[in-house]
Amino acid sequence: MNPVLNFKIFKSRKYTIAAIIATLNFAMIMAAMYIIPQMLQSGLRFSVSEAGLILLPAGLVNAFVSLMAGHLYDSFGAKKLVRIGALLALIGILLLLRVHSNSSLWYVIGVDIILMAGSGLLLSPAQSYGLGDLSGTDSNDGSTIMNTLQQVFGALSVSIATTFLIIGQHVSDSNHSWIRYMSGAHMSFLWVTILMVGLTFFCF
Repeated sequence: MNPVLNFKIFKSRKYTIAAIIATLNFAMIMAAMYIIPQMLQSGLRFSVSEAGLILLPAGLVNAFVSLMAGHLYDSFGAKKLVRIGALLALIGILLLLRVHSNSSLWYVIGVDIILMAGSGLLLSPAQSYGLGDLSGTDSNDGSTIMNTLQQVFGALSVSIATTFLIIGQHVSDSNHSWIRYMSGAHMSFLWVTILMVGLTFFCF
């Protein structure tokens, strides 16, 4: 009987590390992109349309950097791009922890751009690095497994971030709802930071 997926591909150290990096990156981004729009509306008191416009530049930067990463891969290799991307994303998360109810609009936009640029720079090279160590049908299995892991752990990460958000709101002693929400958002970002530190560990 032939298995549906060949999990023996995890014997490849390159693929295993790449799968871990890609999964942690997706989990981190899913949690951050779940909390940030809510923080903009409930914590910083922007409207839905304003929150969408605030997030737009980072989304465009992420798409552009992801595209450029493919071209840079041949010149610089995966490891250098992944490490630079991980450091940028980590800086973005640490700056995100400093966002408060009176933070300027441009600070929030800048921090979001740094985070998304880092994520975009590391993801494609990491995936290419891992899948490049496989051949034939193993490459197809590797892509399927990697995508499945990202979806599963991305959903789990959002659930954990939501739990942190609720806890953070409950421990806040403020009478203002937006300040309580910022407290919850900061606690959620601690979870995102943990993911990012783990990702950075595997990148180096």
